[in-house]
Formats: sequence, structure tokens, C-alpha cells
Amino acid sequence: MRKLMRYVIPTTMLVALGVLVAACAPAADPTATTAPPTATTAPVATKAPAKAAATAAPAKTTTTSTAPSDGKYPASVAVVDTPAPNPNAQSGGVFRWLDRVGASDWSGWEGAASEPRYSSPAYDTLFEFNAFEEWGSQEILPKLATDWWVNEDGTEWTLKLKEANFDWDGTTKAFICEDAKFMIDTIRLGNDDTGDELRRSPRAGYVQRVSDTACVDDRTLTISTDGVLPSLPASLAMGYFQIRDKDYFGGNLEKMLDDIGPEIGPYLYDRYQPDEILRFVRNPNYHNQPYPYLDAVEFKILGSSTARDAAFRVGRGEHAVMGTGTSLQAKEDGFLEHTDLINTHGGRYVQANFTREPWNDPRFSQALRCALDSQKAIDTGYDGFGFYGGIFSGLEAISGHSKWQLSDQEIYDISFCHDVRNPIEERQQKARDLLKELGFDENNPAEPYTYIWTPASPSYFWPSMLDDLAKVNILPDWEPMETARAYDKNYAGEFDFNFWSYSVARADADTWLFEHYISHSDRNYGKYTNLETDAMIDLQSRTLDPNERMKIINDIETILLRDNAKIVLSHYGSMYFWAPWVHDWRYSIGTTGATLYRMERVWIDSAKRAELGKD
Repeated sequence: MRKLMRYVIPTTMLVALGVLVAACAPAADPTATTAPPTATTAPVATKAPAKAAATAAPAKTTTTSTAPSDGKYPASVAVVDTPAPNPNAQSGGVFRWLDRVGASDWSGWEGAASEPRYSSPAYDTLFEFNAFEEWGSQEILPKLATDWWVNEDGTEWTLKLKEANFDWDGTTKAFICEDAKFMIDTIRLGNDDTGDELRRSPRAGYVQRVSDTACVDDRTLTISTDGVLPSLPASLAMGYFQIRDKDYFGGNLEKMLDDIGPEIGPYLYDRYQPDEILRFVRNPNYHNQPYPYLDAVEFKILGSSTARDAAFRVGRGEHAVMGTGTSLQAKEDGFLEHTDLINTHGGRYVQANFTREPWNDPRFSQALRCALDSQKAIDTGYDGFGFYGGIFSGLEAISGHSKWQLSDQEIYDISFCHDVRNPIEERQQKARDLLKELGFDENNPAEPYTYIWTPASPSYFWPSMLDDLAKVNILPDWEPMETARAYDKNYAGEFDFNFWSYSVARADADTWLFEHYISHSDRNYGKYTNLETDAMIDLQSRTLDPNERMKIINDIETILLRDNAKIVLSHYGSMYFWAPWVHDWRYSIGTTGATLYRMERVWIDSAKRAELGKD
């Protein structure tokens, strides 16, 4: 038994039922192209076209919406065939991912944003994001679901499933429909059909509008919804929705915490040495040949940021998420390949506890918004690697900006303090005025309780935040806290205000809104409750017209920002680095998209590595 010891799309939205109908099961390898064809007229939203035949390899295509070409609105989801193998790819080699801390458990269904990083090599999903042809792709590709379509009213999806096998300690077992049904039902309900429960199910909101699933046969899954649900493929392509073996985990979901179980991904578990290495080796029976190209993937745990960054900069690894200061130095060194600074997948947010007095008074949340100097926190805590913005991403000029988001001016117009162009001294004076109305001043400072989880990036921002809060007569009663304990306190609501990091699943607005802003979500830690936005979140999820849906989402964001449901301190800014001998390693729509971590098509140029003396 393989054990892990426990230690501390937008994917562009589907605009019509015609777009939801996508045959993606070519019998022969399609021809990959680097760009989709020119946009054509959107299909009509009243009837689903007949399912395309799956017996021939269609040319790579996309369907597009009637959205304007000014970039304000997302296009419809791109329906594409899986790109052909890279003819230059080489087999062999080991991809060494350097990190300072390792996995806490294997439970991708229960885990926070980082969990899929360590389990994705072993598990496939029904769909995936295209990380094979360009950076930041928003295309959805088939994976274990090879073909899918919906009925005429958009309330029943049919997925044809691939013939694939789990590897179970050297023996194989067929993947069948019941395994896919087990995954969806357990995540959406929080328990399996034996009644065994997950500790928590943070992604349940992604599929809360799924009303039923059924297996027609071993290769056909139907998913019923309570209305049209265009976000479904984007949700099921996320790394959290990993396929697990029902026979192995059913009735014993806790086993996922420390037992990897049967694998169905490109790699098989090899060994785990706590605080040292997590190693996967090539799955020789992987269903998607000729992949993977690599012999092995190793997550090497080096114990500190200093050791990790130093090893990576001299070529002792293929990738590492380096500290911001080291990233700037690595860029100057010129040895590693890298992206520019881009707006990536989430951010750092502050929120009051809306169930605790007096901190649930709207004036307190607005005082927090007015007090905090986002740019100072970004500059001092993260060397400028971050961006102010709305709930979805940083501002418009930043690469990686989410098209779901309000314009910069619309954000600035919400209030004087949302407009970060206004002098911070004037904003902080407004904070003092608001707090004085609540009875707090220099002689009677506010002392709300909070905690800062460590070791993690939020702690880098805390000195700047403490300085800002002190200037407006807020002196938090705070303590440092290890991550697992901090998560437990989040779910229990044991704080007066909270500072946390979140991954924004920008593939579709549903994933962010249902997880973090709907009133009943466990991940709505501050318990912000607004029946109006609840209804609007549900409405936008059922709206097919892209312009109408965007208007609703913009209205939702305006209300959430106005109410300070979560106060945006900073969105993530990152430079991605990789060794010069690594090819076809690309960031997809969100780092929670398992495609990035699955390492399926990544390959290593051994001659280049030898030339650089890094063998």
C-alpha cells in the first residue's frame, strides 16, 4: 500500500447550447495548429445540434460568440481536438520540481488550492485545459471524457468515457462510469453512496447545480442539472476533480489523506521521503500514448526558500516557484527561461467576520478598505510582484487580466477608498472617521482578533498591514498560526477579521462566485450573506447570452466590492522560470488546472542540458 505521511475557463464561456455540444473523440491524431480559425457567427441558443461523428479526426476548430471584438467580453468556449504530439519531443529524463515544503496529504477533493500540485501526476480528469500550445490557454480539451453533448433544453449532459485502466500495485483495473459518478457525487454532496463523508468539500459549489448523475453503461455518464450550466466543462477540467477508484476509496474517504491508491494518470507513485522527495515514475500502460515523455517527476523538498532558489538558479532543477527577490536576480542572470511579470491565479484578501459584532458593521469593513495601502504592501512584502484590482484579477493593463472583471474606472467609482489613485493619507483619514463613529479612536483603539498563517506569503504583507492599521487606530490582537490549524479556524469562523490567500479559478465566473461568495459556502469564511447576490449568482450561471451574463456578473462584482465582502489587498503577480532544456511546459488558465502539474507532454532536451554542463 502506498502511503503519504501527514505533515504539517476565463475558459471562455459557452454561449449557446450549440456550443455545449462538442464531439471530441477523433479516431486518428488530428493536425495541431497554433491558432484557431477566424471567428464565425455564434450558433443559435435554442437547439442543440446533432452530435458530431466520432469516427474521423476533424480539423481543429473553435466556436465563437457574438461578443464584441473589443475584448470586453469573453468568447465562447473553444472546442478543439487534442493537439498532436510535438514531432521534436524526446523521451527520457527526470523533471525536478524544487520546493521548500511538501505535500500535506493526497486529498485533492478536500484540499486547498495547492493540493493538486502533488497528486496530479497520478490522476487524470474528465476534461483538461490546453497547456500544450500557448501560455494561458483557455481552451478545454477532452481527457477521460472523449466526447460530450447536451440535450435540447440544456439540462442533461452525456459524456462518453475513454477506455483506460487504474494501476493497482502492478495490476490493472478498468476505469468505468461508476468511478466518474463517484467523483462528481462525492464532491457535490460531501459524502459517497455509503454515507461516508469528506471532512469538507470546498469545490462543492462548482457543481451544486448538478441534480443527478447516472451511468447508462460503463462508458456513458449522464449529468442532470437544474437548468443550463455552461460552466460545467470548465469546472470538471480543474485539478480538484480527479478521478479516483470507487472500489478502493468508496466507504473510506479518509484513506485519500495518506494513501495514493490506484493511479490513472501519466505517472505512478514511486516513493516519498518526508521533507526530502516525492517521486513519480512513468506509467508504461498510460492510456494516452506516446505520453508521458519523461522517465520520472520528482518534487524535491529543500526545506527553505534560500536552498530552493539557489539550487534552481545553478541548474539543479527544471522548475521552482522562486521568491520575488530571487526572481529579479534570476532574470538578470539570464540563465533560466522565463515569462514577464504576469497576473496569475488569485490574490490576498481581507474580510470581516459578518457574524461578529461590532466587526460586522459595514463601517468597519470600509475602514479596512480605506486603511490598507495595497501598493505599499505589494512593494515591501513582495518586491512589487502584485496588482490591485477587483475580485477576479488585477487591473486591465496587466497581462493575464480576467475579462470577467469590471473596468478599472468602474472599480474606482465604487467609493473614494476603492480608487487607489487617491492619496493614502486622505483614505486613511476616512478610515479614522468611520472608526470614530464606531467608538474607536487613539484613546480607545479597535482590537479585533486575527491570525496569520505561516510559513506562507501572507506573512510577508503583515508588517505593512500592521503599520497601516495602527495609523487608523486598529491594533489587532493577533497570533501566528500553522496552516492546518488556521484552515480549521477559518471554517469555524474563529476570527474578527481574516487575511488569507485564495486561488481564483478564472476559467468561469461560477467557480469563483459559488465557492467564495454564495452565502452558504463553507469557503465564505466571513459568512457574508446577501440574498440579492445569491440570486444574481444563480441567475448568471443560467444565462447563455454572453453580453447579458457579463452585465449580471459586473453588477455582482460591484455589490461585492461595495460591501467589502472581500477586500482586495493584492492579486498575484508571477514570473515563471524553467530550465533552458525544458520544452512544452506551460501555464494554463489557472494553476489549479491540473494540466500544468500533470507533466504529460513536457520533455527534456538532453543534448542541451549536456551542452550546458548540467547532466
